[in-house]
Amino acid sequence: MESRNIVDLVKDLYYDYAKYVNLGGRTIPLVYDTLKTVQRRVLLSAYELTKNGNFVKSAKIVGHTIGSYHPHGDAACYGALVTMVQQGLMEGRGNFGSTAGLDRIEPASYRYTECRLNPIIKDIAFKYIDIVPYFENELNTQEPLYLPTMLPLNLIAFSDQAEPVTGIGVGYKMKYTLPLFDRKEMIELFIKLIDNKLTGKEKLNLVYKSIRITAPKSLLNKGEANVKMVANYTISDNGKEIVIYDFPYSQLQLPTSMLSKIEGTPIDKSTRTTEVIVKLNKGKYASDYDLDNILSSNTTFNMMFHDNNKIKVYSLYDLCKLIYNNYKNTVLIDLNNKRQKHINNINYLELLVKIKPHVKSLDISAIAKKVKEKEDVIADIFKHTTLDTLANAETKLEEEQKRLKEIEENINNIDAFCKKQYEELI
Repeated sequence: MESRNIVDLVKDLYYDYAKYVNLGGRTIPLVYDTLKTVQRRVLLSAYELTKNGNFVKSAKIVGHTIGSYHPHGDAACYGALVTMVQQGLMEGRGNFGSTAGLDRIEPASYRYTECRLNPIIKDIAFKYIDIVPYFENELNTQEPLYLPTMLPLNLIAFSDQAEPVTGIGVGYKMKYTLPLFDRKEMIELFIKLIDNKLTGKEKLNLVYKSIRITAPKSLLNKGEANVKMVANYTISDNGKEIVIYDFPYSQLQLPTSMLSKIEGTPIDKSTRTTEVIVKLNKGKYASDYDLDNILSSNTTFNMMFHDNNKIKVYSLYDLCKLIYNNYKNTVLIDLNNKRQKHINNINYLELLVKIKPHVKSLDISAIAKKVKEKEDVIADIFKHTTLDTLANAETKLEEEQKRLKEIEENINNIDAFCKKQYEELI
């Protein structure tokens, strides 16, 4: 029996546990697609069940996720699904809740709602899903290590209801809040990256619902920054009413606590979007208050991810370079696979063109000698070749050679080929 110091034993066990939880993606998102494991698995299930564009019951996606990929609670899985509907990664029908207004509205049960993968996400993250490496999970199901995404999925507001993704890992200073950026601006940043025109001084807007502020340089260059966010509001001409269209993002401060500092009566007319009217008390005017200070919050955003080996905070530039290079390599694998397929077709058609003048004899041995090929190869061609293919062999050969040339041009100009795909997203 081995004897060990209890402190050292606990440290070792805690380290192993923290490594399993954090690097396993349950707490810290993976850098290659910026997703947590549960998010990736829900999106994968949504892709498999709704890639035809149809909506299905949320319960069906939850069941498929926990049955094939994520052996954990259905409540947590549905919570992730709801968040992704609000974020715009998925589209929903029914009551998926709301964060507009003064009080959060809880979503309906998954048996009452329907959803599907957002078609935009299908183009951005699933075009090359069969190309990425797969592994066998704890349910003996094959799943991709990551989604071959063109963009950092958790850093973009695909919906005007998107909430920043937050999390707490196991260990010291393992807390993160991911910022949200405008989709069009992010695509344009990737295009500049492809053109090798990044200067490090780009201006991007942080987005939270209708609130847009310039992202601090430290967030872009270092991956972390403390950001002050002010509500989107207007004041009536007489100064007696304040109309708030969106409160700033805050994990600690509720909208009601902000309004408690203003002497007035709040009227919440919010539905899908926020509209809170504050009627000020008699003798009070909006000018009596420092509204930009009262209706504000400070949030530390940091882009913390793991790469299956280590956890670190990435600058936006480093993150985008990594995602693009990963995407480009996936596209190259796909193009090379297609290239080889066309080469095989060309070899087959070239042999067919040689055989064609001698087909009338149907003497496999004689044909094999004339075209200098093995008899079993000729026999196999006769077995699998249709009359149409034989009759149009020359035309089909030209078509295959043309396609091969296009693919080889794309391989040789891979950045231009990928850039075109990004431009099509705008």
